[in-house]
Amino acid sequence: MQKIRLRVLLTAVIAVLALASFTACQGASQNQETSQQTEITPDATPAVEETPVVEEGVTLDEGSLGELEYLITLPKDYDSNADRSWPVLVYLHHSGAGSMSYAKYYKLYQLVEDQGYSFITISPLTKVSWLSNEDDVISIVRNALNKYKADPTKVYITGGSIGGNATWTFAAKHPDLFAAAAPFSSGASTDLAANLIDMPILAFHNKNDSITPVKKTQEMVDAVKNAGGKDIKFTIYEGKDDIKHDSWTKTFKNPDFYKWLLEHTSKNTQ
Repeated sequence: MQKIRLRVLLTAVIAVLALASFTACQGASQNQETSQQTEITPDATPAVEETPVVEEGVTLDEGSLGELEYLITLPKDYDSNADRSWPVLVYLHHSGAGSMSYAKYYKLYQLVEDQGYSFITISPLTKVSWLSNEDDVISIVRNALNKYKADPTKVYITGGSIGGNATWTFAAKHPDLFAAAAPFSSGASTDLAANLIDMPILAFHNKNDSITPVKKTQEMVDAVKNAGGKDIKFTIYEGKDDIKHDSWTKTFKNPDFYKWLLEHTSKNTQ
């Protein structure tokens, strides 16, 4: 009888220990998953709880094409009857920002106009990946060029993180469409380098980016230069925020960024 009691007690102890071990592992797994989710967009996707306020005079064009939604903004001085045309800035967002509410919250058009410049902005939105939606992105841009008084020789592509990866890629594959490219905090296949030697490129990265290592951009810049590219510049931010992933917002607040873009034109006649 005593042996039976000892076996029962031993079995109970083992069960308690197993349960404790399972609970600890489950907690660790949940913490790891939460950490991985946080790393996707650590400093650039605040929750949007209220309807964003659109500044007076700014026209928004919301729509969808293929698999993607998009937001197009026309600047305050836009006039469909004017004799002039406007430059175009195509912005490919980072992971986790593929919603209309975020596009309005971010107010790219306001960042541009605050620096004294006037661009038509095109913000496609994806919840999956840019590279699998390339055709839709390009169609959105070309349709906008036909719909609005846009300057087809001054179409610029920019994007951060996964949007930066796509910026490198789309610029390489559509040199007839884009006059210049500005990828942020990203990298891409160095096999694209030969197709980027004639593309003006302005790249940015935070020195101690904890999500995408700065070497990813450096590898692309070196590959393009080694292939013969001459008009490529790389800015590495080394300030107090250099561990963050977002190197694009601070750049969009710099008027020299837009000045550099407008110095470049393409042969696109669409």
